Parts: sequence; C-alpha cells; structure tokens
Amino acid sequence: MPKETFFNLPEEKRQNIYNIAIDEFSNKPYEKVSISQIVSRAKIAKGSFYQYFEDKEDLYTYLIDIIGQEKIKFMEKDFDKIEDMDFFEFVRLLYRNGVKFAAAEPNLTKIATGFMVNIPKDLKNKIISRNTTSAVDLFNAFIQKAMDKNELRDDIDVNLTSQILTHMSIAITEFYFDNSNNVSEENFENLLKSADAMIDILKFGLKKQ
Repeated sequence: MPKETFFNLPEEKRQNIYNIAIDEFSNKPYEKVSISQIVSRAKIAKGSFYQYFEDKEDLYTYLIDIIGQEKIKFMEKDFDKIEDMDFFEFVRLLYRNGVKFAAAEPNLTKIATGFMVNIPKDLKNKIISRNTTSAVDLFNAFIQKAMDKNELRDDIDVNLTSQILTHMSIAITEFYFDNSNNVSEENFENLLKSADAMIDILKFGLKKQ
C-alpha cells in the first residue's frame, strides 16, 4: 500500500500520479509498464516515487484496491434491495450492476480484466487473497439476510457458500478474459449468461428434478 508520504501530497499531485498510473496500466500489459515512464509523465523524480510506493507491484496493488472500492460504491445503492428481492434475483442484479460499472469505467475495467490474464501468477494470487475477504463478507451479509427471510435452507454453511460464490465469480471472469483483454459488449453478455447459469445451479442444484 502507498506510504504516508503519498497521502500527504496535495490532492492535485496525488490525483495526477493516480490518473497517469491508471492510463499506463490500462493500456499496457503489467510487465510493459515502466516506473520511469510514469515518473516522467508525472514530472516527479524517480526517487520521489519510491518515497510514495515500495515498487511497481505496490502501485499496482493500490490501483486494484481502488478499483474494488469504486465498484462497491457504484453498486451499493442497490444493496438495500435484498430486503424486498428474491435472493437469487438479487445476485443477478449484482452481476448486472458489475457490467454497468465496467461500461461506465472502461479504463478501470481494462486493468481489472488485464489482472486476470497478464500479471505474474504469484502476484495475482496475493492480490486475490487480499481482496476476496471483502467480497465474502458482503455475501455473508446477503445470505444471512435471505436466511432470515426463510428464502434459503437454515442448515447451509454461510461462510462456505460465500466463498463458493466469490470464487465462482472469479472463475467465470477468468474464463472469458483468459485469452483476451477484450472489454467488449459481447464478452460481457457472455459473462452474464454464465453468471445466470451459475445462479441457476446454486438455486436448483445438479440433481435431476
């Protein structure tokens, strides 16, 4: 995460570094992004960069964290709908809002989809491990609310179910962006279809009725 010196910068300078980093990482694979290019564009000394971040990985991890926070802000306006909606329809709504966020923030989405396909595996696993906790916590709250409304079985393991939903979501996204950093309407439509199929499996199970 950024050092305290980064957060102590004037907002305009901090935002400029952030915007340049977003532009660099959204238009280049991770390994092609250069700290030298970022500091040149930001008109800061390279030594100053290392007063703000440990290294490129630290900067990239910060951007992924911010993308997650921005996505939650975008989606949270509908979180209260869990009170009135069927749980499974609510989960569908979350996926659709995720796609709306992707359309509204194409550069952030390029970084997020690039994260699935072109960063070192050890870094990817480290970031996933850091960021799945918040997703699991959200699903825990939603599942518990649905159980309180008697929509779900009362014997399910809430945390395990949240873990499954979180990791299935990651797996679906990886599947569609594994061979392409293509932020296209077709890819997102396919992503939604797979999300719908996943939700149907969760709702109806695998056993033939």
